Amino acid sequence: SLGFGNEERTMTSKTRSTRARALSLLVLIVLLCGTVTSTMMLRNLVRNQERDLLRERTAEAGLFLSNAVSSAKPTLEVLGATYLADPGGNVAKTLTKGFAAATGSTVAIVVPDQDRLVARVAGGPGVAANGTLTGARADLVRRAIRAKDLVTDVIGKTPDNKTLLGLAVALPNGVTAYEEQKIDPTQLSSPSAKSPFGEIWGAVFASPTANNSKLLFLTAPRLPLHGAVESRRLDIGGDQWLLVASARTSLGGSLAGKAPWIVFALGVLLSLVAFAAVDVLLRRRAYALALVDERTATLRRTMTELEAARTNAEAANQAKSEFLSRMSHELRTPLNAVLGFAQVLELGDLTDPQRQAVTQISKGGQHLLELINDVLDISRIETGNLTLSSEPVLVADVVDDVLDLVEPLAAQRDIRCTAARGDGEVTYVLADRQRLKQILLNLLANAVKYNHQGGAVTISCEPADDGRLRINVTDTGPGIPADRRDRLFEPFDRLGAEQTGVEGAGIGLAFSRRLAEAMDGVLDVNTVEGEGSTFWIELQRTESPVERHERTSGGTAVAPPASFTDQRYTVLYVEDNLANVKLIEHVLDYRPDVHLITAMQGRLGIELALQHRPELILLDLHLPDVGGETVLSELRAHGDTATTPIIVLTADATERQHTRLLAAGATAYLTKPIDVRQLLELVDQQLAHVGSLSTIGDPTLARRT
Repeated sequence: SLGFGNEERTMTSKTRSTRARALSLLVLIVLLCGTVTSTMMLRNLVRNQERDLLRERTAEAGLFLSNAVSSAKPTLEVLGATYLADPGGNVAKTLTKGFAAATGSTVAIVVPDQDRLVARVAGGPGVAANGTLTGARADLVRRAIRAKDLVTDVIGKTPDNKTLLGLAVALPNGVTAYEEQKIDPTQLSSPSAKSPFGEIWGAVFASPTANNSKLLFLTAPRLPLHGAVESRRLDIGGDQWLLVASARTSLGGSLAGKAPWIVFALGVLLSLVAFAAVDVLLRRRAYALALVDERTATLRRTMTELEAARTNAEAANQAKSEFLSRMSHELRTPLNAVLGFAQVLELGDLTDPQRQAVTQISKGGQHLLELINDVLDISRIETGNLTLSSEPVLVADVVDDVLDLVEPLAAQRDIRCTAARGDGEVTYVLADRQRLKQILLNLLANAVKYNHQGGAVTISCEPADDGRLRINVTDTGPGIPADRRDRLFEPFDRLGAEQTGVEGAGIGLAFSRRLAEAMDGVLDVNTVEGEGSTFWIELQRTESPVERHERTSGGTAVAPPASFTDQRYTVLYVEDNLANVKLIEHVLDYRPDVHLITAMQGRLGIELALQHRPELILLDLHLPDVGGETVLSELRAHGDTATTPIIVLTADATERQHTRLLAAGATAYLTKPIDVRQLLELVDQQLAHVGSLSTIGDPTLARRT
């Protein structure tokens, strides 16, 4: 078996080595593909940049050329205007000859004479004064007269192979100013750096197409141009010329064309380096995994043993929880008979000793019932079945309640219980009110029971870290020895107090700590032996429902519908949390036609509903005596409240609870924190429905229907 395991691990190591090499090669291929892709993308980017730069240079050259040629138009117009002002004078002749001599071109003022075009004034070679224009020259002049704009054309070639470019501008009365220039097509083949053709090869045609017979000049050695070619049509007066250009060298710089190949070379080099690094790392990883395999074989056996132990522990814990839950329920049956018959005996005529005995039976039975309830709650916490309703709770209200409840016990031992309000006077914490009350009552009762005769107990509040509030319960008792403190929160461990005659089961502190943790709180103790103890609980601070409403709504509310503002309605709110009661009172102040009555217990809520017959009931689920579901069930079962709208307000937002309560007869279901506008709209809707019923027949009868 051992030999087979070694052989298997050897095969696994070889497989991992092969996979490592394959993965290294895959990384190399991916990196090379990335390099090629990056090179192609950069090359395309460079080409696009070159194309854009060529387009810009062509546009600049075209603009320069267009302006240069078009600038002849105003000069010709001035010559023509001079002639029109004085046709027989010598001013036009002088100007024409002077312009021709200065530019080396031929200039003439042409006037139609019947079917001829006569040059009345002329200067320069090619056209004589009073001579008749024929051929291409005449065609150009006639086209200028028709176009009424500057027109151009190639007139022909000179013996020395220069191009004759004719320009003509029509003036009033049929007069046309004509100019003829000699252009050497190769004169710009080596332009200066400042020339618009300094960076590009170019060919200019006096036509909208590349017609070689219309070629004016060429800056390149020959046609056609090579590489990327950009064509641009130029507007020259009433005509269009064509400029064709290509780059002499890279317009983006000497490195632009080389950049893609530099990137490719670097990419290949980095790919090879990365391949080598990945290959080394993967081989080392394969070696490390081989070592891990050896350790894993040992750990796997250990983990199998630990898993079995954990499974056994979970099964034992589950069995314990099920046993406690089952026994708690089973004990209630005989305990019900004990307490029931004890109460029956108390109704009869008993002697004082008999009454004392019955009282002790009732007292012991109640104590046993409380113990059973605590055990059952601990079982629920451990199995995750304990239901909590966390909402804003005013600490001062809970403190007042528990002080009132513990006062009789404190009076028996002459112990003074006081509250130092401090931060708790107006502070709210996020908690289940009944469970917080249960914890504080347990801590106060312990502080009284384990105190000395005539001692003192103080409950106080102070700020804690992370926005929490600490509630302290301080006593003047004997304190807790250091060697027993680690057992303080263990269930059923009373730390030897069972020898003192003080009643208890040793479950209260364990239960209280778990309740605090279930509410995202902390419960612990600071104690000094011989001086006393301070048990404390920390809970998260929160704002009051009224403050939250004012902050989120800005004090605004939904206006009441006009259809029922002239009536009076009664709304019953069954809620044990005073902060929530104050919120609803504050909210319903916006509805002056609504009279609110409240009940802080479920049974009282049922009685008030049957007595006052409200038009609407707002119901909380977590009440101190009976659950809200029980209240809902009993109200729906009674004829007077069977159809009364009941809106459930609860912190329990589970879909299952929502569905179950609506099926049980709830009219609507709203989760806390309450959306005030949504609540008012729902209240208005329900009361408007009741108001519409009250208009038919007896209003009192309609309200109770």
